[in-house]
Amino acid sequence: MKYWKQGFYDAPIDGAVEITEERWHELLDGQAAGMMITENEQGHPILTECVDATPTPTYEQKVQSLIWERYSIADELAILRQRDTKPDEFAAYFEYAEQCKLQAKTQIG
Repeated sequence: MKYWKQGFYDAPIDGAVEITEERWHELLDGQAAGMMITENEQGHPILTECVDATPTPTYEQKVQSLIWERYSIADELAILRQRDTKPDEFAAYFEYAEQCKLQAKTQIG
């Protein structure tokens, strides 16, 4: 026998429910297949589909992420501060940022 209370135990602990070895293997097999072990209202372990809790990035977040692949925040600030004295660097940054906007729009849909 195995026991469950927010995890598996070989010996009974306070508040744990008893499960069979067979059920224990079913739960572990389900977890290995990508499912999540949770519990029902009675505290018995059950398998549930995993929910992707990762939020989809917004358009602005995607653009910023793409820009940061090439430019650090410090690079961006330096280029923006010196845009009048180093117009070629600013033009290259601006062109890349525009490309990132188009790419993000395509990826986000």
